[in-house]
Amino acid sequence: MANRSPDSSKLRVLFVHTATRPPLGADTWIQALIIRHLEAMAMKKPVVAFDSGGTPEVVEHEKSGLLSPQDDVPALAANLRRLVCDPELRTRMGEYGRQQVETRFVPRRLAEDVARVYTEVMGRS
Repeated sequence: MANRSPDSSKLRVLFVHTATRPPLGADTWIQALIIRHLEAMAMKKPVVAFDSGGTPEVVEHEKSGLLSPQDDVPALAANLRRLVCDPELRTRMGEYGRQQVETRFVPRRLAEDVARVYTEVMGRS
């Protein structure tokens, strides 16, 4: 009998997140989720996930990963299949994700963004 399980080496080349709704204490859950996405992208792994919560703010569809409408499991499976079968796409998305982490999600840049928001808010009061 032939082994019908997928080649596990192909499955270690991307990050899949399947949760669709945060539990109670959603703020902490969403922050942890975003960190997981950033960690995967930092390791040049494209992300496959639902387009919900903070995910679209971190994962750019068709650039650093593939996003599916919330709760659309067939679309999620199609996106997963697409990346498993296309090493060139995985590499391109992985490289783009890494570049985004290195430029958009570094502490200095995040601090500058927070300072800009505070300056805007303080200027309006």
